Amino acid sequence: MESLLRFCGGECDFLTFAKNDQKISYAASFGVSIIPEKKEIEYAEYLKSFKSISVREHQGAIIVKKLSGRDATVVLDPTLLLDEEDWMKVEKKSLCRPKGKYIFVYALGDKTDRFEEKIKQLKEKYEIFDVRSVQKNGKELPIGPSEFLYLIRNAEEVLTDSFHATVFSIIFHKKFVTFNRPGLNMNSRIESLAELTGAKNRLTECGDLNCETEINYVNVDRILEEERRKSFDFLKDALTD
Repeated sequence: MESLLRFCGGECDFLTFAKNDQKISYAASFGVSIIPEKKEIEYAEYLKSFKSISVREHQGAIIVKKLSGRDATVVLDPTLLLDEEDWMKVEKKSLCRPKGKYIFVYALGDKTDRFEEKIKQLKEKYEIFDVRSVQKNGKELPIGPSEFLYLIRNAEEVLTDSFHATVFSIIFHKKFVTFNRPGLNMNSRIESLAELTGAKNRLTECGDLNCETEINYVNVDRILEEERRKSFDFLKDALTD
């Protein structure tokens, strides 16, 4: 249930085809900070029909409480349930990779001026590897999910506007900067992740492009391990009650 605001056939994100005692949401995301007023009553009824509800950001829990009066558990995004060692078993060495040290760039939207400025700064020292622009003879080169992991883990730094590229940067203990994406407000999920990991200085709207404050990844790993335990406990309880 990636986003409760997206509908397939109108209602399937709310599992209207299932019995109430079968409905469990794991790490659901509303994708917005405020639900349109005209949808509040409808969503409230859907939410009340769930056996167990978990969301991936604190704002989502606030929305659930406001609409349905129910408490939603805040859990980790599924990608964070695995640690670095687990993901290294999935990664695959990319045939399309720079020979020297590089900056991994992954932008799903148009790059902001701050994004371009940071690229310009780092271009003087490193090769810029923009994964969405890697082509040969006009064709995109084979970089799949496994290669994506490898390229992030071996980069000197990651520049992105992607939530999950940010997630993997944290998992692999990378230096990174996450930029806002024009036309899309991901602040809630990004801010929840930043608050959890103490990485707010890596969000450019919160800090200085030249900020070199290091993330305490020893502390981050400790926090994530505890949050994994809580997330698995939610699933066990939801599936066994």
